[in-house]
Amino acid sequence: MSDFGRTVIRLCKGDGGLLTLRQLGVLFYCGEADLMIDRQVKAIAGYFGWGKPVISRIGDALEGGGYVTRDHLPGDRRSLAFTLTKLGHKMLISLENPTPAPRAKAQKNGKASAQTGA
Repeated sequence: MSDFGRTVIRLCKGDGGLLTLRQLGVLFYCGEADLMIDRQVKAIAGYFGWGKPVISRIGDALEGGGYVTRDHLPGDRRSLAFTLTKLGHKMLISLENPTPAPRAKAQKNGKASAQTGA
């Protein structure tokens, strides 16, 4: 398994996980800095094919975790747009450059011990 795969599993693992896969999807969507994408709840719901209430709940969790802020659009106080925070950017950077999983290090140490007879 790739380091990226291990990182995603570690982030999403059960109750101890930081984010769900859906939350990660929305975080990645909002992190597309190269594109002038629409980060409104309605646009995100349409992109993923999920209902607006689902995106609102995901937004609650991401905002509660400090990964995004939700701001009203000028001229339309009913519409909300997501913006990544510094923590959200840091999370995406850590996902793009994952550190090796502790298990991989332990396996390397175990192989070394087996070779030396320890």
